Amino acid sequence: MLTSVRFIAALLLFASGVMLPAGPADAGADDYFPVTPSTDGGRRWRIAYYQGGDYVDYKDSLLAVVKGLVKIGWIETEPLRVAEGEATEPLWRWLTAASSKHLEFIGDGFYNAEWDDGRRSEIRTALERRLGAGGDIDLVIAMGTWAGKDLATDAHSTPTIVVSTSDAVSAQIINSVDDSGRDHVHAHVDPLRYVRQIRLFHDFAAFERLGVAYEETLEGRSYAAMEQVEQVAAERGFEIVRCHTPGDAARQTEADTQVLACVKYLAANADALYVTIQKGVNPATLPLLLETAAAHNVRSFSQHGTDEVKLGVLLSMSSQSFTSVGLFQAEVIAKVLNGATPRRLDQIHEEPSKVALNMDTARDIGFVPPVYAIAVIDEIFGVIATPY
Repeated sequence: MLTSVRFIAALLLFASGVMLPAGPADAGADDYFPVTPSTDGGRRWRIAYYQGGDYVDYKDSLLAVVKGLVKIGWIETEPLRVAEGEATEPLWRWLTAASSKHLEFIGDGFYNAEWDDGRRSEIRTALERRLGAGGDIDLVIAMGTWAGKDLATDAHSTPTIVVSTSDAVSAQIINSVDDSGRDHVHAHVDPLRYVRQIRLFHDFAAFERLGVAYEETLEGRSYAAMEQVEQVAAERGFEIVRCHTPGDAARQTEADTQVLACVKYLAANADALYVTIQKGVNPATLPLLLETAAAHNVRSFSQHGTDEVKLGVLLSMSSQSFTSVGLFQAEVIAKVLNGATPRRLDQIHEEPSKVALNMDTARDIGFVPPVYAIAVIDEIFGVIATPY
């Protein structure tokens, strides 16, 4: 009914010479496009990939998208055999050889800036030239904030699907949750994802001082979802204890050292710790980080997810979120290849609000989950795993 009314109104305005503005109102207008597998006139669609650097979240996110593509029939090969660790390139190599009548994951279409500013600039220039020429790449997956910012530009018009950004709006990758701002750009957003995380953490742990280590830059605040943390702090009345760390361009040893120093400070001055997504939080530093937190009985929550709960973080959102978002983004890719305009597809997809809990850590720090919160616990781990 609403659609009919708007259509009639548009006709009346057109007849009177008044034009309706285009823009965010078109969000979701192409959601009707099918997700059924197709080809480009018998030719496989050619897919490229760009990431700022290796990070386990990126590998897991790409794997979730691939599993989504398998589920809806675009890739025939199963099962996936993925090497342990953070590196995404082994998964890409597997994809280049995967059985698909519909998709070609280009052998020379894998780009990795390796968290190096100079290399990032070179790749951005090379990709802009390659994408701008047209015909070679049908769609590019931009993994993370660096890649999203570099490819969500007017330098080309190749469909760009931005994956795994903490906050694509605050990072200035897209204009808003309803409008990417460019016809060729789509970025998944879950506006309340980190709000839900912090609220759930506070529901479980009832902390008064939340420690957060992050880089004090636009990108660093986006990675750590600081706007959302500050929103919930104002709403719930707890204090944020801050410590600043170097950015992704820093040397690994510097990033690791500063994160551990920050955690030492935060553990002594806060009663809870939000383990944020950043270079210095990795399998090498996580055991030391958690040892420091446990020594002060500090409750911890992983922004990243279940993998870090397996390694000893007390709480996080469960692994259902990767599966759900991966399928959503696989369907976005399918619709775009079937003719949808990326900008005209809905960008909002909310992840399930389920929790993963490490019982060993809970026992070690004397934490007992409140009875009313137990219903949202989806995954329980009883033994702290060894990092790969």
